[in-house]
Amino acid sequence: MLCNYGCGKDGIYQLKNGKYCCSENYRKCEGIRRKTSEKLKGKPKSEEHKNKMKKPKTEDHKQKLRKPSEKKKLSWTTERKEKQKEYMLNGGSTHLNSFITKDSIKKLKESVKSAWKNPSKFNIDEFKERSKNQCLNGHSILMNSIPRDPEKLKKETIRKRNQLLNGQALKMIKAIKKISKPETKLRDMIRILYPECEYQYPVFRYSLDVAIPKYKIAIEYDGWFHFDTKEHILYHENRTNKIIKEGWKIIKYSLYDKFPNLEKVKKDIEKLIGENSGNSE
Repeated sequence: MLCNYGCGKDGIYQLKNGKYCCSENYRKCEGIRRKTSEKLKGKPKSEEHKNKMKKPKTEDHKQKLRKPSEKKKLSWTTERKEKQKEYMLNGGSTHLNSFITKDSIKKLKESVKSAWKNPSKFNIDEFKERSKNQCLNGHSILMNSIPRDPEKLKKETIRKRNQLLNGQALKMIKAIKKISKPETKLRDMIRILYPECEYQYPVFRYSLDVAIPKYKIAIEYDGWFHFDTKEHILYHENRTNKIIKEGWKIIKYSLYDKFPNLEKVKKDIEKLIGENSGNSE
């Protein structure tokens, strides 16, 4: 089908009136443009239009003509920062807090709960990019300029710490789906041997990578972050000692060792099961 507006091109788009056009809007068609230019050629110009054209152009107008018109991007200047500081200190923060209602808090809580239930819908990469752009565009400066009570901050940190220690950290660890490849391989191998095994099994306030609760055996893979600093090394040593005191036996594989086969994992677990049975006798 050719364009119905007389340009001679193919009519790719069908408009609401049923006609076919070469572009989405019929005004962009060359045939329509040609017709309108021919109509305007014969029309005489008014005196007002002539006087406007004769007027000398100002410097601002000349600069606009030299440079193409672009949307002005908001830059986070020092003047704007100072204005925001003054606004927040002179009652702006209370004005902004007045928008926070019970309904808005309920909606926020529901959205957080839905994100925890369906973590696949919550895109972490998009959230990271959005927060990064906010900080780069001056949001972090504005937040740091707001005065805060040190006593309230201490109470909040203690509250969050206790919340994480009382089971919240284990929930967060279980929600993580991006697990290292060696750990996933270990999981699959142990699942074949012992289908009753559990992942991220809680002991005290820690979580074991893979656990067989029947025999009190834990299998773990130590990656790079177990050895990168002295603090991490000491933390993991204390963790293993506490778990062993509770009566658990741990099999550890690290990135410095050769990755085990199914047979080696089977032998290591059976060895510990034999030791446990010998001790019980």
